[in-house]
Amino acid sequence: MRREYFRVVVGGLALLALAGCAAQKKPDPFKPYDLNPKLQERKLVPKVDNFIVVLDASGSMSEKYKGQNKVDIAKNVAHRINQTIPDMKLKGALRVIGQTYGPFSRQSKLIYGLTDYAQKDFDQSLQTVTFASGGTPLGASIDAAVLPLDLSATT
Repeated sequence: MRREYFRVVVGGLALLALAGCAAQKKPDPFKPYDLNPKLQERKLVPKVDNFIVVLDASGSMSEKYKGQNKVDIAKNVAHRINQTIPDMKLKGALRVIGQTYGPFSRQSKLIYGLTDYAQKDFDQSLQTVTFASGGTPLGASIDAAVLPLDLSATT
C-alpha cells in the first residue's frame, strides 16, 4: 500500500515538473524606449560625439547558447542599441571581428562609418553579418577602431 502511494506521489511530482517546464512564458518582444522627448526637454544631454560598435563574428561566435548562435545574439543586442539611440548629431561606426572564409584567418573590417549616424544605414550594415568564422584579433580591432577618433579633444 505504501509503495503504491509512493509511486502515485512521485508520478504526480514528475508531471508537475514537466508541466512547469512546458508552461514557461516567452519574453515580451523588444520595444525600444524613445529617448527623444527627454533629449528635447534637455533632461538628457549628449556626452559623446562618436561611437563605435565592435561586433565579434569570429569562429567562437558560431557556437550556440540557449539554442541560438552567439553571433545572432550579439547582432540582436547591437540592433536593440541602435533602435534606442535618440535622434541627435552623432558619428557612428560598426567594425566586425572575424567573419572570414578561412577558419584560421584573423580579420577586422570596418563595415559602417565613421560617418554621420543614421539608424537605418547602421542596421543595414549590421544585417550584412551573416556568419561567424575565423580568429579574434581583438587588440588590433580596438586599435583600428580608435584611429579615426580625435582623442586630442579629451580632457
